[in-house]
Amino acid sequence: MRKERTVLDDESAMCFNTGLQTKDYERDIYAYFVRNSRYPAETSKKWWFKKFCTSTDNDMTAFSKLSDIAEYWDNPADLIFDKRLDIRFYDKHIVEHNIQRFKDVGLDYPPDILIRLLEQATERAEKRVRRNYKLAIPQFYTDKETNQSKIQLLLPLCFDNTNKAVLALVISKENNAYIAKTVLPLDMAYMNSRRIVTPDADWITNI
Repeated sequence: MRKERTVLDDESAMCFNTGLQTKDYERDIYAYFVRNSRYPAETSKKWWFKKFCTSTDNDMTAFSKLSDIAEYWDNPADLIFDKRLDIRFYDKHIVEHNIQRFKDVGLDYPPDILIRLLEQATERAEKRVRRNYKLAIPQFYTDKETNQSKIQLLLPLCFDNTNKAVLALVISKENNAYIAKTVLPLDMAYMNSRRIVTPDADWITNI
């Protein structure tokens, strides 16, 4: 991710453009930070996140110039599903670590049954996205342990014949394959994807 920060001359506050907009698409949304009073004596963290706001917020009027939109990718190709690559996933890991997310959408089954259902739903999603790459929606993700950021793709998971998605499968490109490691509720998937661009795929906007 590349973001142009705007810092006040006295370094008391900083902001950057998140790339998001308000619901009416009229105003950009900024992340606003204040200087950490414990920096640098007690911590290496220079800024504290305070709030998200628009350019008309009272605190934002202290900045004479506001930063441009944040860029979340280096290679635009990362935003598009590459149908030459296979999708591979740790089905047991996904089920064991997200059991409540399955239950929340009515899939209250033993893990072994959920694994089979997940395999079937993933197979359907892969067939669909190979025929319509627009079904794959990009999201921006930062690993909290390594602090490395990357673009991931979200695929619709449908567990019956209605083709109505109830969860989103998260896949990451790693070398010559896509690796799936988790699932997200649709509202969370929508908010994550909206950081980059407002998604227009029906399966995630009709929530």
